[in-house]
Amino acid sequence: MADLDSDIEIPCFFICPISLNIMKDPVTLSTGITYDHDSIEKWLFSQKNDVCPITLMPIGVVFHSLHGIKSPSTPPFLSLLITDSSIVSGDLTMAGSSNDSTLPMHTLIHLITIRLSSSNYLLWVNQMVPLLNYQHLLAHVDGSSEAPPTHHTVDAKQVENPAFEEWQAADQRTVLLLQASLTEEAFSEIVGLSSARAIWTALESAYGNFSMERV
Repeated sequence: MADLDSDIEIPCFFICPISLNIMKDPVTLSTGITYDHDSIEKWLFSQKNDVCPITLMPIGVVFHSLHGIKSPSTPPFLSLLITDSSIVSGDLTMAGSSNDSTLPMHTLIHLITIRLSSSNYLLWVNQMVPLLNYQHLLAHVDGSSEAPPTHHTVDAKQVENPAFEEWQAADQRTVLLLQASLTEEAFSEIVGLSSARAIWTALESAYGNFSMERV
């Protein structure tokens, strides 16, 4: 029985990115990344961080419990950051404006059912394009969205450009989705690449021609 249990592969979205253990009380930050409650609480308050550990984006004022239940042990200062669940009775509810069509990262990962390999590139593309388009991220892989300048001039001074920070956050969100859709074989093709466009182009070069030859 022990050998059988050791062969069971635990889905990556069950694992907390901080503790690397199975999440007991998963919560999702405003950045869309899910962590175990205790781990992210320690990251935010004991270690005095104010960014998401994975995306390095500034954390907003809310994050969502996957179960929609506040832990009885949640301290008052942390409960201010928790809002109602973004999943209610199995139906998706948007956490922001009713016009916001973006979904939390953990939900998007569940929507990715095809992992790219050398034999399924066309299927993978047909899965990823609608998903990225719906999330307003397709421009980050098709080359139509270029990074704004990192700095701009305000009152004759060079300051960080908020538009670049927003673009970079969206690009890294795209990178995470692409990485989550890859087999180990495909992941080896993108080692060292940091932008969504570079990753998409590398995968297209590695698998696109091969898939067309099979058609």
